[in-house]
Amino acid sequence: MAEMRERFSLGDYTGALEIADLILTEDSSNLEAAECSESCRSVLENMYAARLGPGDLVPMVIVPRTQMQWLSLDHRAGFVLSLIDGSSTLETVVDMSGMPKLDALRNLYELVQQRIVAFKTPK
Repeated sequence: MAEMRERFSLGDYTGALEIADLILTEDSSNLEAAECSESCRSVLENMYAARLGPGDLVPMVIVPRTQMQWLSLDHRAGFVLSLIDGSSTLETVVDMSGMPKLDALRNLYELVQQRIVAFKTPK
């Protein structure tokens, strides 16, 4: 618990979330861990959303299909990538993923950072 509190106070929301979730697997009734987990998820979702941009932006794959096989993506990132059709908005892709919002945003952010996905403004 002390490490969770310390990480949260230092702004290490990912680390604090991991510890809070571990605590909750052992004791699902731990209110402090549940509150920390919820707060961390909210902060991280907002951070990724701010980095990605408005929800009405349209993600598009910028890597040629012929090079897709050489990408080292995990199955979750690959699934998110498969949802990008060049016409659906960022918000729609996150919704269609069926993943927790934080996971979908994190995967999209990583795809952008790897220069696999870019955004165009809606028409």
